[in-house]
Amino acid sequence: MSSVKKIILLLFLAAPVAQSQVFIPFSFWKNLCIPGPVIFLYTGADQIYTIPANCNRMKVKAWGAGGASGGGGVIAGGVGGGAGYSEALITVVSATNYAIRVGGGGVMGTNSGGTAGFGSGGGGGGYSGAFTSPGLAVKVVAAGGGGGGGSDNSTAAVGAGGAGGGTVGSAGGNTYIANTGGGGGTSITGGTAGTQIQTGGGGSSNPTAGTSLTGGVGGYDGNGTGSAGGTGGVYGGGAGGASGNGSSRPGGGGAGAGYYGGGGGNAAFDASSAGAAGGGGSSFSIVTGIQTSGSGVAPANTSDTDWKNSAGTGGAASAVGGNGNNGTNGYVILYLFKN
Repeated sequence: MSSVKKIILLLFLAAPVAQSQVFIPFSFWKNLCIPGPVIFLYTGADQIYTIPANCNRMKVKAWGAGGASGGGGVIAGGVGGGAGYSEALITVVSATNYAIRVGGGGVMGTNSGGTAGFGSGGGGGGYSGAFTSPGLAVKVVAAGGGGGGGSDNSTAAVGAGGAGGGTVGSAGGNTYIANTGGGGGTSITGGTAGTQIQTGGGGSSNPTAGTSLTGGVGGYDGNGTGSAGGTGGVYGGGAGGASGNGSSRPGGGGAGAGYYGGGGGNAAFDASSAGAAGGGGSSFSIVTGIQTSGSGVAPANTSDTDWKNSAGTGGAASAVGGNGNNGTNGYVILYLFKN
């Protein structure tokens, strides 16, 4: 080793390491078959990646998209749920194609009438993941999106969107009277739709349960349309429920997508209540890997040095009498190894 290289090495070893930094061994970088990670940001469409020559293993790290918050009324609308995270290390073959999907953040619920108005539910976040291509025949990794927040037009407590899973997504928040939020998606089935505890009134379009890769939609009142519900994020996010015009019943939150999507939240029971929230989607990997849940508006695995751009964060609470906030898009990163 030259004297210059020795000096550089000694300076590197002597340099202090910040507490937040994570040491990555040289063997990790040495085993890469291409330099550095391959990063995929949200585009709204499938991104096809072909495995390069001499690459035999691939690590997939995926964050789903965050749910949006609901529109506010007398108080703020419910926050959106943070996304889940999924990671897997799989064996690959050169020249094989994979479709990478990066989920879109849920779109905010709105309010057309200020504090005297009535809000609509926030949209659920889409899932992120990797599939074999063409045909999406095999799911390799899927990271669940966060559920959309419920909306408000009274002093009633508002439901917060359920966070994306882990193997099970979190349920959407209930309201203080009558309504339940949607259930979280699981490893075998979609989340249940929210229900009304009391009879009569309520949404004329009920929320729906989650299904494979798709979040349920939020319930809404059919007595005219006040504020339109937030659109679900690309790749399966469920739409938020609209508010009722004249009846002033706020809409429920849409659910997050995932391996199985969450269920949509129900619309308000009456004008003195608030919309319940959508559940979060579940996460999955084809081999034993890592699946972790978000918490509140925070996505999972934010301590990972690869996490960037606030990916998968749920929408913050709306202003009183104002529109909600969008969830942030998901994120996918690949590492390719020789062996």
